[in-house]
Amino acid sequence: MTPKFHLTPYQKNKLYEFFKNVKVGDYIYAGNLKSKMATDIKTAYFLLDNLKAQGFLKNLYEIYCVECDRSTGIFLNSPEEFGSRYCDFCDKKLSALENLIVLYKVVTV
Repeated sequence: MTPKFHLTPYQKNKLYEFFKNVKVGDYIYAGNLKSKMATDIKTAYFLLDNLKAQGFLKNLYEIYCVECDRSTGIFLNSPEEFGSRYCDFCDKKLSALENLIVLYKVVTV
């Protein structure tokens, strides 16, 4: 069963514009989609999770330091890969619970 999305014509247009230039290997952040579509974060994740379930996207996890507000540039396939880590910029001990951002990678178009 395909979920129903209650999007305005404006949001549908923005969604189309967002995805028309997406290529295999691109990263998609729910927050970026939320901003482009002028919707809430829950709807953005719902849309992306639906595309993931259809096989177009896969989850990745970016390690991000909330203390110094910087990405470490490290991407993981699963939270289990996190291990013991420290921020390269501020040397704060990082935790998977606080310092992982869920994002999506395009695997097919």
